[in-house]
Amino acid sequence: MSKTYTHDVLVIGATGFIGNHMLHTLLEAGKSVRVLVRSESKAKMLSELPVDIVTGSLEDRSAVENAAKGCALSTIAQGFLQTGLQTMISMMRTYKGWRTSSMPLKKQS
Repeated sequence: MSKTYTHDVLVIGATGFIGNHMLHTLLEAGKSVRVLVRSESKAKMLSELPVDIVTGSLEDRSAVENAAKGCALSTIAQGFLQTGLQTMISMMRTYKGWRTSSMPLKKQS
């Protein structure tokens, strides 16, 4: 029995420099994208794009897990400067059981 996904990718940090470029690359490749943003004001930055926007904190495990439900894979593009080194270390410990994978960025026909 194969698993069905509603979105190809969850992008965390899509309003930042790298995350925004990643988001646009995924959209140009025809991928279905969900984003996790910290606030409604950040959500407004992406409101014109064909993405599913979820508001929540990267530091809130349940918010991240809820955002990731139905996504084939997740990526974090939020940087150290924004969150601080201790927060990043804490998140790595919290999510250490998560698997990593890669997805080819071929355009869907």
